[in-house]
Amino acid sequence: MNAGLIAKLVDLMKHSSAKVCKEALDTLHYCLIVDIKKPLLASEITLFKSLFAHEDHVVRAKAARNIMDASVCQEGVTEAIQQGIVPALVEMLADIELEVRACSAGAIMMLGVNIEGKLALVKAGAVESLLKMLRDDYQEGRLHCVKALTVLGECPKARETLLGEIELLERLRFDQIPAVRHAVKVAIGVITWKP
Repeated sequence: MNAGLIAKLVDLMKHSSAKVCKEALDTLHYCLIVDIKKPLLASEITLFKSLFAHEDHVVRAKAARNIMDASVCQEGVTEAIQQGIVPALVEMLADIELEVRACSAGAIMMLGVNIEGKLALVKAGAVESLLKMLRDDYQEGRLHCVKALTVLGECPKARETLLGEIELLERLRFDQIPAVRHAVKVAIGVITWKP
């Protein structure tokens, strides 16, 4: 990171095999964990977005995971929104691969933590797509999905939609995964909260 090799990794992924892309995405993932304050360049976010269309589902999932990592800081959220990531992530919630959907929901969860992200996600139809995904068999996907709905449920327009879906969320109170049960309890509390 200090040697300025991030840009070289990004360039490497532009014309490389799926195997090289996976390794480079993993390396960037670890870099983002080590230094979450490092602002991503528009070229990095744009590359992650372009990888959403990759034929290899693991590459698509890792690109979404890296957006989730980058969205830990405000700069990453702002850059992702400016680069048009939100509609692409919402579209990936319908991917045929469970892992891609789970990582996309995780990225949406992180982008939705602040107002700018919430508004962009609600406008892009994330709530409706996440509600469809609640039935996924993949526990990580359900967990990210419920948490994403929780952060979006703070937005009045999303809350209005989610209030009509409380019964669907209530069914997950009996999920076999304790983390999902807890997340659902929190989600219902946020969605039904009244001042």
